Amino acid sequence: MAHFAKVRNSDGVVVETVVVANEAIVDGSGNEQESLGVAFLENMYGEDSDYSWKQTSYNGTFRKNFASVGDVYDTLNNWFRGVQPYASWTLNSSTAQWQALITRPNTWNGGQTVSNDDLSDEDKPDVYFWDESAYQADNTKGWTIIDDPE
Repeated sequence: MAHFAKVRNSDGVVVETVVVANEAIVDGSGNEQESLGVAFLENMYGEDSDYSWKQTSYNGTFRKNFASVGDVYDTLNNWFRGVQPYASWTLNSSTAQWQALITRPNTWNGGQTVSNDDLSDEDKPDVYFWDESAYQADNTKGWTIIDDPE
């Protein structure tokens, strides 16, 4: 199945995502063609000059990220990215993902996977969240442990 995002032309915001059968986007030589999917969707929903359809990859093999409603299509880079979550985060141009300027601390025990039911409270992994106000007050801080994630 192929996935397409309906993008508002004025600001690049994704307003809808749809699935299109592969048969609708494959040409006579057996190659996928985005233009065939766009034509199929315009025929189904009608043409609208305020919006355009862009194919998106569920596994991120092109256009960097799978488009979700609210994400942004960057016409300059031809990729989808999320909305900037915090004022201090920057966009990684290799991944089109937002990231903090401070690396998130490792959580517990080298990434070993075990059930929380098998752990005492002292052994449970730390859970971190980004605290923008802490970063703005002191740009060496930002990741904060959630005391009780349950």
